[in-house]
Amino acid sequence: MFIRIIRTVLVASAIAITGVAQADSVKIGFVTTLTTPAGVIGEDMKNSVMLALEHIGNRMGNLDVELIIEDDGFKPDIGKQKTDKLVKQDDVDFVAGYIWSHVLLASMNSVTGADKFLISANAGPSQIAGERCHPNFFSTSWQNDQTPMALGEYLNQEGVKSIYIMAPNYAAGKDMAAGVESVFKGEIKGKDLTKWGADAQLDFSA
Repeated sequence: MFIRIIRTVLVASAIAITGVAQADSVKIGFVTTLTTPAGVIGEDMKNSVMLALEHIGNRMGNLDVELIIEDDGFKPDIGKQKTDKLVKQDDVDFVAGYIWSHVLLASMNSVTGADKFLISANAGPSQIAGERCHPNFFSTSWQNDQTPMALGEYLNQEGVKSIYIMAPNYAAGKDMAAGVESVFKGEIKGKDLTKWGADAQLDFSA
């Protein structure tokens, strides 16, 4: 995954070569989730970053890489605070990472508004492919409703007549539910958006 981020950073570096080349290093801020139960994913992302940098000798474009990792705590407000810190205090050249769409949406303007490059490793809220599209935003993953739209079309081709939709109640879950709904031609019997976050719904027996 992070190899794709590195490639994207290198392409973006070429675009901004004049400003970056005057520095002694490329500074990359990486925002992920390292606490709460969701931190297990963030640890994997962190480890992939460190491994990828080791593979390329910790250098990009003949410049040393300075990596600053921040924990968003699985919360949009904390994610924005950490992003603001990377942009304003650390003056990074790029901000990457972001597992969760609600965290990315809260943090995006802090990066693009400062004319920095923003590279999402996972989160792909549909708004960024539409009303909030920005030339400084790159994604190495997907748009949230993209795969569910393909699923909806597959269900049509298989002749499925009815479905029930269930998704987690946050930005990505809503995007995915909307993706299926936008193309499925059969009957949607109902839809539930389950609790998400620190008080996540774990019992689905009811």
